[in-house]
Amino acid sequence: MHKVEIKKVDGRPDIIDVSDFDNLTNKRKPYFYSASQRYALCPTCGSIVNIVGGKGSSLQSTRNKNAYASHLGSIPPIVNVQGLAFNSNYTSCPAYQGNNNNWQGLYKNNRTQTINQKLQSYINNHSQEIAKEMSELTGVIFYNRTSTNRLYSDVLDSFINNKGLYTNSFYPDFVSRQILEVASPVDFWGYIITNATALSTVTKSVIGKDLVDSQLKSSNVQFVVDIDNINSPKNLLVKLLYPNGELVISKATANPL
Repeated sequence: MHKVEIKKVDGRPDIIDVSDFDNLTNKRKPYFYSASQRYALCPTCGSIVNIVGGKGSSLQSTRNKNAYASHLGSIPPIVNVQGLAFNSNYTSCPAYQGNNNNWQGLYKNNRTQTINQKLQSYINNHSQEIAKEMSELTGVIFYNRTSTNRLYSDVLDSFINNKGLYTNSFYPDFVSRQILEVASPVDFWGYIITNATALSTVTKSVIGKDLVDSQLKSSNVQFVVDIDNINSPKNLLVKLLYPNGELVISKATANPL
């Protein structure tokens, strides 16, 4: 996982990207003891995790060049347990990498009768970050220089209207995919496509005539993201829908790990 939970100095919880770990913890205990001993909590199951990789750390992965967080089987003796808990059921967490395809359970329709306040708060407080992740996944721009754009707002509104917040699933690395997958088709006039393959695909299609540079200007085209298989998703299919047809402009892995 690439997002972990810590507590701010005032005691409020905060979810941060591991790349910002030293900066946002100020290397204070119980989160930082050395470059090889960085600890936090899993935002999903609440159990202690350690940071693998990063500058100066002796904990390095041969598969991942960027730092990430991994569940621990117990609390290390050096760690002050105040604020850092251990969940003995951590192996059932979707973020636990020891489970083969356990993450696919995130796509199940785990609906509840109440809004997931933690998910709602995360979306409200990390909109720019989520928009950038959605852009990376789809090859379509969801933000501008200072904020999110109208496409992001429309997709998020559709996610909310489709009861996307009424779920017991909360895994920060999954939220951008979660919003895209739950949202219904939205209008796509005037939005920018940045992915070179997607641009080429659109250019060669029947809606290519409405493409001005990388901006699609057609009033009858909609944007939607679907999973390729509702039983065992592998990919997100990024589509543009138009009268009498559809176009898959890009694909992204459904796996958030």
